[in-house]
Amino acid sequence: MSYMTSSEAQLSYKTRYKTALFVELLGISPFSSINLEFCPIKNEKSFFTIRAGSGYLPGSKKPNVDGKKDNGISIPVGISYNIILNNLKKQFKYRISMRCNPRPPRISIESFGEIGLGLTYSFTNVTGYKQYTFGIIGIRNQISFGREYKKHVLFLKTQFNPFYHNNTLTVFTSSGSVSGFGGSIGFSIK
Repeated sequence: MSYMTSSEAQLSYKTRYKTALFVELLGISPFSSINLEFCPIKNEKSFFTIRAGSGYLPGSKKPNVDGKKDNGISIPVGISYNIILNNLKKQFKYRISMRCNPRPPRISIESFGEIGLGLTYSFTNVTGYKQYTFGIIGIRNQISFGREYKKHVLFLKTQFNPFYHNNTLTVFTSSGSVSGFGGSIGFSIK
């Protein structure tokens, strides 16, 4: 019985990592970005993440009246809280009772609900410096694979990012465009 308890404890943190690298399309980086994510607090059923990155903002193909193109860069930063949606311990107990196999599987998938706040700094040739605030509401799937002593985590995220404008979260930005849906794919590096 003590073996099952220690295996469950290992399983409950199997898809957690300290540091990850990911690529985001849309989301809080208005177009695309490469981000580094750090996980400072890990609990049994939840964890916090802090992220920062560098992104690209494509401009229009034609220059404006001053002859400048409006492309630029973005720096998205954010913090989010992730809470587990599926129960791996229950799946592990079923595996032991029905198949008599006490070892955790080599591949495991955990799903999390994600909520947070994002801030994006943008710099373009035409508009200069701007700052945008976004909410983060999403689903994160983390796939853990490899041997027990050397686990790797691949994750996929989809998000809805309401825009904060005039002291309220809205689905429309100041220019009238709809707030973004975004997607990310990443992997653990530590």
